[in-house]
Amino acid sequence: GKPFIITENGTTDATDDGSTSTYLVRHLFWLRRAMDEGIAVEGYLYWSFVDNYEWNHGLELRFGLFGIDTKDPQKKRVPRKGAATFREIATGGALSRELLEAHLTAEERQLLPWN
Repeated sequence: GKPFIITENGTTDATDDGSTSTYLVRHLFWLRRAMDEGIAVEGYLYWSFVDNYEWNHGLELRFGLFGIDTKDPQKKRVPRKGAATFREIATGGALSRELLEAHLTAEERQLLPWN
C-alpha cells in the first residue's frame, strides 16, 4: 500500500489527569505493531502542541501537550503530564518498557515480547 502520515491524533485532557500519556502510549504501541506487520507509516504528529482556538468551542477544549493560561496577558504555556511522556518517547526514539507497562491494558501487555 501507499505510505501515510498520521496527523492530528490527540485527546482532550482538561484536568491533566495523565490520560494523555495513556492515550499517546497506547496509540503509538498499536502504530508500531501495524508498522511491524508491513504498514508503511512515514510520520506521526500529535495534536496539539498547545491549546488553541476551535471555531465551534472557542477556548473551552484543552488538548495541547502544553496548556495556555488564557487569563495571562502573555498566554503562558504550562506543560501537562503528556508533554513529559511525549518528550521521553521522542528523545528515546521508542516506547520504553516502563511506559508500556504503565499505560497498556492487561490484554495489551500480554502482546509484549517479554511476556
